[in-house]
Amino acid sequence: MSLSGLLIAALLLCGMAGVLAALALLSGRDEQASARAETLAEALPGLDCTRCGHAGCLAYAMAVAEGRAETDRCQPGGEQSRLELEHRLGRYEVEPEKYVAFVRCAGGLAAPQRYAYDGPAACAAAAILPGGGPMECRVGCLGLGSCARSCPVGAIDMVDGVARVNRDKCNGCMRCISVCPRHIIEAVPRSAAARPACAASWMATPCDFGCDLCGKCVTECRAGAISIKDGAVTVDDARCTGCGRCADVCERGVFQRLRNR
Repeated sequence: MSLSGLLIAALLLCGMAGVLAALALLSGRDEQASARAETLAEALPGLDCTRCGHAGCLAYAMAVAEGRAETDRCQPGGEQSRLELEHRLGRYEVEPEKYVAFVRCAGGLAAPQRYAYDGPAACAAAAILPGGGPMECRVGCLGLGSCARSCPVGAIDMVDGVARVNRDKCNGCMRCISVCPRHIIEAVPRSAAARPACAASWMATPCDFGCDLCGKCVTECRAGAISIKDGAVTVDDARCTGCGRCADVCERGVFQRLRNR
């Protein structure tokens, strides 16, 4: 082979080696991006609803990992997913507190009714009727299931006319809060130990399952975590030890244990 032929062959080999090195580098980057996307996808509900504008949760996570999408595009995941994505991207050193929905009502079908409701199965429709709905209590669960239907992960069930949240399923999107016309659903820290399931204040509820401000929970709480403010019982999660005495002494069963000590 001539010298020129050897030079051409050498140049071709060098070119091929460069191409292979570039492909290997790209492949390594692709693997890293895929691994990072999978980690980010764990912060999403996994519904693949495509409302973020991407083909699914993993595709959206890949776009976030590559900087092609913002962290606030997941509607079902809401603020919880946004904060978790930010944390996994390294923008927050401290892992954000996770929240779940809690319904402040325990009355349901057992609560007094002023009249029979015969209309659309939508809480907003019942809430515009005289008195804010058929129930005597103006802050009780209307029991028509609008929150349950809005939940993207099926974490809410209607039990005896009251919405009940499955804390293990709830992903913290809080869409239920936006559809409740009586505003009795609140976001509570997943770490919270107890909450009173009543939204009434100053003994405004005629329900036997509502809080009557007897104050036993306040006096029995050895940690001083429970108080009565503006006619309603409140819990200071920072002081609460999760002993459950509030639930034990509540004769009406208003206080609900959310977790054990």
